Amino acid sequence: MSHPQVMSPFPYKSPKDHVYVEQAFSRFDQIEIYKNVLSKDLYTKMVNTLIDIPWGYGRKSTPADRLNFWYQELTKVDLFRNDIFKIILDLSKKKFKIHSIVANGQTFGQDGEPHHDTISESLITHTFLLYASPLSHIKLETHHPLKWNPLAGGKTLFLENIADVGIKTKCVDPIPNSAVLFPADMVHYGEAYHRAFAHLRVTIAYKLIHSNE
Repeated sequence: MSHPQVMSPFPYKSPKDHVYVEQAFSRFDQIEIYKNVLSKDLYTKMVNTLIDIPWGYGRKSTPADRLNFWYQELTKVDLFRNDIFKIILDLSKKKFKIHSIVANGQTFGQDGEPHHDTISESLITHTFLLYASPLSHIKLETHHPLKWNPLAGGKTLFLENIADVGIKTKCVDPIPNSAVLFPADMVHYGEAYHRAFAHLRVTIAYKLIHSNE
């Protein structure tokens, strides 16, 4: 009698090596979470800028992924490259150079695949995710922080394969105007919102290169 095949939670490999390497110890303590990242005025300006920029469809977290997302290319947009990036440097107390800046958009059913951000570009050392959700088509006149409902979903999940322990996970809620900084080689993925939450889940992903200069 044949049995249905059970998919491993770590089925994907990078073109260069295994993504899901067994670790001797946890690295979750290297994940840094920030709240109230932007001022009220700057958050309002960011949301309205995102509404003005056309969205494309077809971006993947890595070349090996099977799933597509909505996206905006923001690397050359001054607001993100200058104003917001300066805040990232101040918060992190680290020296970074920008590799790329992209807004990732997910609607219901567009959960991500576990991956790490060094697959296609080994120079990337860190990822800074700024939560700009929920996003609608209506521009903001003033900043209005939302009371986050954890039942909405949309979490960022980090996964580890720890020797003699097995799979461990850490979840980060996508609270508006919060952010998470983490080493780019940590396996992670983003959940979509629950079907009852009719908004676009948006993260601004800064792929960063640590610099000693």
